[in-house]
Amino acid sequence: MKRSLLYVSRSCRRSLSTQAATAAEVPEDPDILTTQNPSFNKPTSNDSTSPSNNIDLSQQYPRLQYRSPALGVVPAFDLALDIIKNDRQLTKQKMHATKKKIKTLETKPDSSLKTSQLRDLKVYHRQLEGLLDINDPEIHWRHARGDIDLNMPIYRHLAQRKWQEKALRLLEQRVTQMSVTPDIIPIISPTVDVRLNFPGRTKGERKGLFEAGEMLNSRESSIAPKIEIQSFGDDSKKYSIAIVDQDVPDEANDAFKSYLHYLQTDVVLSPVEHAVDAANGKVIHSFIPPHPHKGTPYHRYTVVVWEQPEQAPQPNAPLAGKQAIPRENFDAQKFAQQNGLHAVGINFWRQVWDENVSSVMADYPEVAFVEKNFRPIKA
Repeated sequence: MKRSLLYVSRSCRRSLSTQAATAAEVPEDPDILTTQNPSFNKPTSNDSTSPSNNIDLSQQYPRLQYRSPALGVVPAFDLALDIIKNDRQLTKQKMHATKKKIKTLETKPDSSLKTSQLRDLKVYHRQLEGLLDINDPEIHWRHARGDIDLNMPIYRHLAQRKWQEKALRLLEQRVTQMSVTPDIIPIISPTVDVRLNFPGRTKGERKGLFEAGEMLNSRESSIAPKIEIQSFGDDSKKYSIAIVDQDVPDEANDAFKSYLHYLQTDVVLSPVEHAVDAANGKVIHSFIPPHPHKGTPYHRYTVVVWEQPEQAPQPNAPLAGKQAIPRENFDAQKFAQQNGLHAVGINFWRQVWDENVSSVMADYPEVAFVEKNFRPIKA
């Protein structure tokens, strides 16, 4: 056993010396975001602190004091730190080389090939930014305790990975299982995390919490949900947000139709500023609470988030403001096509009639809600 460990140690050290010879120092680059001050990498003799549940996110990062395990105690740990340091240096080299390629390419005449190559190089550069500190133990320590700064690519990368591992899988499963797609839009591959919080959910263990596809009652959904759109890129984006019920009975055609409960456009958000506010952008249709009729199957109330193009909408597009956007029979896919929108996020909840629907809708006389009792027809 000692012989095999000694062999591994010597092999690792030979590998390190080979890599170190090729990993020349890269000039300081202001566009390479270091994730921490050099002083925070200095190990001390104290143990790591325990998790903190009282992090004040209003304070400047870093908020918790990190104490690295002492060097010279566990040789394997010391060796791992050397490997991580060398790997980081190699990644910085790749970033520096990629940035030089981008600058060189930007001087060439415009063409479709140039646009494609620039896009690919910038995507690769962002990927390298996310990998720069992916193995740093301090980064993972802070991420596990919520002491993060989403201005830093590494924390956006870790947040995205955490979302993709569980929450996104659950969302996609329920969106497919309950036919949200293709009923409201044909297909979607979410790239932003759309989080909902219901202020009306004030009682019980589920207070304020929400999971995709949950059943709510009319009291819980009587107040507009608070929406957060967490993106993982490095730029601000402009979004349109709609809440649509695609399960409204259409008695005349013996089918179902849709109803637009909320529509807001021109919402500018970033990875750091992700809370949707009525003052941010333009509210075209204010929130109308869900009002399913008695006897109808559960209704799916879907929050769809589209990314808006950078250019202004076409003169005849609905977002140009020259024509009204009706609530009745709102076609989400047609709306997106007319305005050049790209669906990037989705979430939904379900609801059936309960005895409080009429009292909730009494505060919205413009809807002219009338109680109806639908019954299935036997074949």
